[in-house]
Amino acid sequence: MHHHPARQPGAALLRHLQRLKAVSLAALPATPVLRLAACSAIALATPIAPLHAQENATGTITGRVFNVNSGTYLTNARVTVEGTSIQAFTDDSGTYFLRNVPAGENKIVISYTGQDNIVKSVKVDQGGTARIDANFNAGTDGEAVTLDTFVIEAARYRNAQELAVNEERVSNNIKSVVALDSLGYVADGNVGEFVRYLPGVDISEGGAQDTSNPTNATTVGVRGFGGSDTDITIDGMPIASGAGSLTRAVQLDGLSVNNASRLEIIKVATPDMPQNAPGGSINLITRGAFEARKPSYDITTTLIGNTNEPNVFKKEPGPDGPMFKTRTSVRLSATIPISNTFGLSLSASNDPKYTMYRTGNLRDYRYTANSTTVGGVATPTTNALGGIRLDNPLAFRYELRDQQWVEDRQSGSIRADWRPFPSLEIRAGGTYSQQESKAVIRRTQWQFSNNGRDVSDWGNGFVRSRPNTPHSVDQTVDARDKEGFTTQANLSVAYKKGPWKVDLKASASESYHTLPDTQNGHFSTLDARLSVARMSWEGITDGKVGQILVWDASGNPINYQDISKWGGIGSDAEIRSSQNSSRDLKRDYKLDVSRELDFLPFPVTIKAGVNQREQSNRRWGRGDTYKMTYIGPSIPAASVASEFTTEAKYGYTNDQQWVDTYKLFEIYKQRPDYFSDTFRRDAVLDGGGGNVDRNIGNYLARVGTKKGVTTTDKDWYGMLTASFFNNRLTVVTGGRQSRKEVNGYNVFNDPRAPFVRMADGSIYTDSIYTKGVRFDGGLNTGYTTPSMNSRYAVLNDTALRSRMAAAGVAYLPNALALGYASPAADVANPNANKALDQNGIWRYPGTGSEGNGANMLLAQLTRYTRDINTARTQPFQPQLQVAYNITDSLKLQVAYSKETRMPDLDGTNGILNGGSFTISQNADWYDGAPDEVLQGRVTVGNSKNQPEVNHSFNGKLAYYAKYGRYSISYYHKYVEKAWRTEIINNDDSEYGTFMSALGLDPTEYYNYEIQTIASTGEKAIRKGFELEVTQNLGFVGAWASGIDFFASYTRRPTVARTENNSIRGYIRQDPVRAKYTGGLSYSRSRFSIQSKFTYVEQDPTQNSGSISANLPDMGTTAFNVATFNPNYNPATVSLQANYILNKYLKFFVSGNRILESKKQVRTIDSIGVMPEWATYRQFTEQGVQIAAGATLSF
Repeated sequence: MHHHPARQPGAALLRHLQRLKAVSLAALPATPVLRLAACSAIALATPIAPLHAQENATGTITGRVFNVNSGTYLTNARVTVEGTSIQAFTDDSGTYFLRNVPAGENKIVISYTGQDNIVKSVKVDQGGTARIDANFNAGTDGEAVTLDTFVIEAARYRNAQELAVNEERVSNNIKSVVALDSLGYVADGNVGEFVRYLPGVDISEGGAQDTSNPTNATTVGVRGFGGSDTDITIDGMPIASGAGSLTRAVQLDGLSVNNASRLEIIKVATPDMPQNAPGGSINLITRGAFEARKPSYDITTTLIGNTNEPNVFKKEPGPDGPMFKTRTSVRLSATIPISNTFGLSLSASNDPKYTMYRTGNLRDYRYTANSTTVGGVATPTTNALGGIRLDNPLAFRYELRDQQWVEDRQSGSIRADWRPFPSLEIRAGGTYSQQESKAVIRRTQWQFSNNGRDVSDWGNGFVRSRPNTPHSVDQTVDARDKEGFTTQANLSVAYKKGPWKVDLKASASESYHTLPDTQNGHFSTLDARLSVARMSWEGITDGKVGQILVWDASGNPINYQDISKWGGIGSDAEIRSSQNSSRDLKRDYKLDVSRELDFLPFPVTIKAGVNQREQSNRRWGRGDTYKMTYIGPSIPAASVASEFTTEAKYGYTNDQQWVDTYKLFEIYKQRPDYFSDTFRRDAVLDGGGGNVDRNIGNYLARVGTKKGVTTTDKDWYGMLTASFFNNRLTVVTGGRQSRKEVNGYNVFNDPRAPFVRMADGSIYTDSIYTKGVRFDGGLNTGYTTPSMNSRYAVLNDTALRSRMAAAGVAYLPNALALGYASPAADVANPNANKALDQNGIWRYPGTGSEGNGANMLLAQLTRYTRDINTARTQPFQPQLQVAYNITDSLKLQVAYSKETRMPDLDGTNGILNGGSFTISQNADWYDGAPDEVLQGRVTVGNSKNQPEVNHSFNGKLAYYAKYGRYSISYYHKYVEKAWRTEIINNDDSEYGTFMSALGLDPTEYYNYEIQTIASTGEKAIRKGFELEVTQNLGFVGAWASGIDFFASYTRRPTVARTENNSIRGYIRQDPVRAKYTGGLSYSRSRFSIQSKFTYVEQDPTQNSGSISANLPDMGTTAFNVATFNPNYNPATVSLQANYILNKYLKFFVSGNRILESKKQVRTIDSIGVMPEWATYRQFTEQGVQIAAGATLSF
């Protein structure tokens, strides 16, 4: 707050300024932020008495500002002394203090967005304190009156909008605010559902590894930056992530906002805020105890259902047994101002949710000619239109997936506000949210053999195979549980004395999440397969298959929906168990000291502060690929059948039955000796059956999960705020310096471990083996013709062994070199030189994706955990913000800030992942695929990337009318040291060098690409603009005062450039994002209705990939053709209606995502040859969430 009467500096001021000149700036630190901090410290430390207080008689005015219509005290109401530059803003209890007011008669003006100004006369005694309270929407005498409950409820939406707009209007920095009352009832209290309707906000849904409901908002980004670049805080203090993985992104479905009053998107931070969220940050502001004059209590109970589950009062099979799929939610809240100096606000809730999410996917099409052998003769695959081409494509794989999700979230919060005396405010709070979800994902996949080579006919609406050709029907059941909690405790102490203010904040937040399976009585994954001799897909429409028929070798139809027809659980069956846990701890300590320089003729406040932030993340467990082998007698599938069935639809001709991971676990509890996690088998030596080594695979799964990191940020900053021209112009400037320390550990994939080494640890080489000698079977001879297995050389090349002995080779593990008993066994078993990777493929040990060991010792040498310790000082972050009130209604804001974008904790660009890599096979690759179709990708971690430096230029022009607000915002971010995805293709001259450096044989991985993220010297531009309108129609007439609407438009422009002309029609474009939001509310007496929508525009030309295809009249030559997804997703629309029965009881009903009950995904080629019927790829059905409930208030 600033308190400065209009005056000229006197002689005392001049004398003081002359004393300040004695300080030599040359003696100050050279670092900009230290210089600023030193200047601030000088000003803070100088014991200046308020000069005008000595020369002019002054006093103080205080009071509270109340809104009768809302029944609450107002935050950030503006209070000014007429004819001076003295002004103050009310705090969250509606209280204001005006200092240094000239003694005598004064007029104060109280203003608030959407309200007529209140002007009051007051007499101020010298050294005294006058009290003036103000009531908006009061009676003619200005005193508060008690309004009818219906009047307050009818004005609820308008009051909420006024609060949000006023917060933006008085802020010196650029931000968007939403009052949660304006958005109505949100079934699960998810933060993402509240910010979804704000401009510049992007919502991500679902989660990795099927650990989050695909209909839940899970992370949020701002202005094109992702969740890991977006801070989420509660009352300005950080909240731990509930993601279950190492990331800075906060998982939204692990939070609850039931005690929040409003939510702000800070798009430009001030210097006293962390600068590591380049897009923006989200701050939830909890309800204060002093917002209301008297205690208030609310109890809300709600029935929540889904249109996909119409049986409201009937128990039906759920993930772990019969359940009611219509769930009951209960929420409690209370605001209790116990006295004028102490109060509490409390909330508690139980929010359950059930979701059935169904998808169908024509996953694979073939666009190039194919043939099969019939009667010993190669026969092309053809239909009436000829061979397979882009205009005559063949679908050969179809998948249906049902996802059942049951979620329960219990949360509670408390906030205590205490003012032992007017100059001291103490606030303490805490939140706790506990989440438990159970999901079962059931998949059936039908696939024609040999990628469609044995298809006899196909066309618009059907695909049919030849008789007596092998095809497959596969069933996979995944049971995924997630349990955990997120908690935060915070303390804030603010002390004001004259021009001084000291703020101390401390918080601690913890999030723990685990993905259990056997602890909850089930395995994670179970597979079943049915082999058939003939298959037919009929009635395909818009990507949905009408019915799928299969026959056995004798021509008899098979009812594959009957689980007893499947093979059951046989010996050597693979069973997966995924158990991971993670913990995130955040601690934040912040001290600010500020002082008003009230000896100056205009308001100036300086602030200096320090901030230490600590985040500690750990992850551990079995991993996602931990496997067991069933070694007992065969189990009939009917013995482990689930009670759940999928209705006959989209291919199923009868209700589909499923195997059950819960029932299989019951067998495990009775006979654990039937299940082995150490099983090992060799296909040759053990008589077939495929190669398996669970010891190695499970070791790699465990070690790959174990990782942790602790980051510590130590910041110091200085900030100056000054106002000019009677507070019309406000300037905020300053800077922030930060030092970051990282200590952690992560799995390291050492590609050099299998090499023979010298005594000093260096790799042994000689004139023949120029790249070294591997003892695990890798090919590293320095030449490829003839191919020589260096493992045989270690065993048999006496000259090599002599050279190594002469060179002083210190370590040659003969046990590893021998592998099996003798070289003769190696000859008998070609796989003796190989190891099994996580996908069950037997590869050379040094080159497999996860199986880097022929035995456990080599696996431990190759994959292990190592420590990571780094520290660096971040670039200095200067900032300047200017806000100018052109008129009382028109405000211009411009800002420059320098922001850093930090690499995430884990992932390709994570600070933990230096030197590690993963290998993934392309799902679209198949045996015999042309070279244009890559077999896979090697993704290399890069922990050496420097932070991106964003020079951010922002502007906002807003017009504030009594009944509305109109604004346009623009941002332009100039990025230095931009991160870029680097791809090295297999035809690149450096491909072999990079592969060898990773310990991979480039001849074996000839059709892969290498991908990493690198910090470059390149520049990048991120820019966009946002339009917002909020309007109450009261200006039309009193009859329209209950009608309110809002609308916004966000756009990030597209930049197109042509790349790779070998791909026909391929135009590479940066992601375009155009977003529309809007809402309409009508309130009248007892009844109100509200609608909201958000729509994200998809650019129909945005490239999504390419396919290899034969083109009409172009022969058998295959071309790469670009494809894109013109997925015109429906708008997200919500409706809510409310009815007030009496002053205690209100009823409501709402529908969420009304237009998203069904979605469709299409893939279109860029040259327009593909027939329309072949463009439909995926459909989704998720139903509409319906909630009906009542709120009791007293």
